[in-house]
Amino acid sequence: MNDLISFDAAVEELLGSARLLEERDLLTPFLIIIYCAIDTMAWLGLPDNREEVKRSDFIKWIADHRIATRIRPCSPEDLYGARCGLLHSYNPQSALSRRRKVKEVYYLRGAFADRWETQQEVNTHTHNGVVLHIGELFRGIEESIREFRTEIISDPALRVRVVRRSQSFLRSKIPDYYVRHWDAIRGWISEAKLVEE
Repeated sequence: MNDLISFDAAVEELLGSARLLEERDLLTPFLIIIYCAIDTMAWLGLPDNREEVKRSDFIKWIADHRIATRIRPCSPEDLYGARCGLLHSYNPQSALSRRRKVKEVYYLRGAFADRWETQQEVNTHTHNGVVLHIGELFRGIEESIREFRTEIISDPALRVRVVRRSQSFLRSKIPDYYVRHWDAIRGWISEAKLVEE
């Protein structure tokens, strides 16, 4: 039996959701899913005695799995700031970018060649911004997660930790138990509605 089935299913769900959002031009939710995926991978890699992902864990996971080298010119710190801006205020600014500790990340879609022109435009409005192509971001995350999976397979202690932690993932699909017992559950729901009425 594949003990990484929960991990693989979660990765497919996260990346598949991101692809659907990008195809439908829902770019901000696409980006939120991408940063959520990084948070999740960082959590899976935490030592056994830790359960909370901190800034340093997010940055370390990005650095260890070479996301920043795949999507230059963003540093791991820039990506952390971008994550905070989107998740906390739905925009490129974060507490770190306001203090000029990281660059604000702006996103480009379409022709990769337009990146330089878009960067010039960003430079006229802020001296603290960097343009990132979303296709490059997606490929970078995908490759880094693939690299992480290879690491999981080759490191027995990490594998045990990832398998244990991934068992608690929420599932979008109905578990087998509910499929097998759907008639009873549906009856219980109907009875509950009758009682409420």
